Order: sequence, then structure tokens, then C-alpha cells
Amino acid sequence: TSTIESVTIHEHFVLSSSADRTLILWNWKTGEQIFSIELEAVINTCEISVDGGTIIAGDEGGNVHFLRCSPALQRLLQSGEKATPP
Repeated sequence: TSTIESVTIHEHFVLSSSADRTLILWNWKTGEQIFSIELEAVINTCEISVDGGTIIAGDEGGNVHFLRCSPALQRLLQSGEKATPP
């Protein structure tokens, strides 16, 4: 387990970033992990765009990462439905 750096809420989902350089998208109702990715540096802040199409993450080096969501993940974020992870 690593230190949580930031958390953001989007509909039925929570996006967390942690000191182990991971971003994880969770279904906050079920606790199910939907998606995770490891980046090159500690992620200090994260956000999901209003349309669910992009995850934005800022790292400790001052870099901002724009991660395009797959069409399946974007549909999931837009609908708020429980679905199979993309």
C-alpha cells in the first residue's frame, strides 16, 4: 500500500493517485478497481474531464499528463454503469 496523493470524484467513480506512481479508477459503490496505470513519477494531482474522455495527472516534476480514455472507458464514465473493465 502506498500513500494516497489525491482523490477526485466523477459520477460513480473515484480516481486516486498515489506515491507509488499509480492512477487507479474505482467504482465507489462496489470498491471494484476499473482501471490502473503506472506513470514515471509520483502523481500529486488527478482529474477526469467533464466528458470522461481524458484523465489529467500532474506529477512531482511539474509535468502534466493527458491520458485519452479508450472508447469503452469513456462510455463507462459517461454512463456511470457498472461494466467489465476496458
